Formats: sequence, C-alpha cells, structure tokens
Amino acid sequence: SGWGLGWATGSGSPQSAGSQSIAHTVAATIEMFTSVSLRGAMSVVGPIFLIIGAVVIGWLGWRLGATRPIAFTAWALIVFAFSYPSLQPWYVLWGGVLLGAVALSPKASAWVIGGVGALLSTSVLLDYAGLPIPVAQGVGLAVAVLVARWRLAVTAGG
Repeated sequence: SGWGLGWATGSGSPQSAGSQSIAHTVAATIEMFTSVSLRGAMSVVGPIFLIIGAVVIGWLGWRLGATRPIAFTAWALIVFAFSYPSLQPWYVLWGGVLLGAVALSPKASAWVIGGVGALLSTSVLLDYAGLPIPVAQGVGLAVAVLVARWRLAVTAGG
C-alpha cells in the first residue's frame, strides 16, 4: 500500500510470533514437553507473567517512586518489557535509555551488561542458527551469567 505498515499485519500476536519473552519461553518449553499447544500454554502463562510484572512494578514504585523517579521509570519499563508475553530485544530500550541516567552499583551494571549480552546472543541464535526458543534462551541466560561474572571480576580487579 506504500504506507510502510507491512509489519503491522505480518507480525502476528504473542501466541504466534517469535518472541524472547520469559513467558513465551516457558510456554514453548511446555509445548515441547507436553501435548499443550503454544497458544494454550500462553493463555495461562502470559497472564501469570503480567501479574508478576505488575507486582514487581508496584514494589519498585514503593521503593523508588518518590525518591528516584527516573530509576523507577527505567526499571519499571524494563520489567514491563520482560513480563509482557511478547518481547523483542528493542523493547528493553524503553527503559534502557533511561537507565543511562541512573547511577548503578557495579553489580547492577554488570547484570545490565550481561542482560544485553543475553538478548544479543539469543537474537542471533533464534534468527540465524534457528534454535528453539527454550534452547536459545538457555544459552542467553548462560551468556548473561558469564558476562556479568566477567564484568564483576574486571571491575574488582581494576
């Protein structure tokens, strides 16, 4: 149509589109090991993760909302991105951009860097290697832990 909106009709839904969300990974794992369809698993798992996300955002609001509003907004957006049933890596940028304005502890900074490594490696493994979502996410989690531990070791040694 010339409007550049092909993504809007071709991207699917959280139940059908590929996603790096934790809920999608759990649902895909359920699908792999049971007779439950991805759609069926997402219909149960998705709302559970949304509730968990809402609780965590509420807790963040309680802890940070009044005293560190930028930190609250950054972390709340990141939590929302990860708890929503559909996650593409760039969704994390919503809070990640604000996180640049927040003073982080070395430990938090290391885990943020590890999380970026996890999202990047998972994207490559899903899009180019064609691994199943649970496998790619497992490798991504391992990358996050390794990168965070490496960063903490470098920070402690330097």
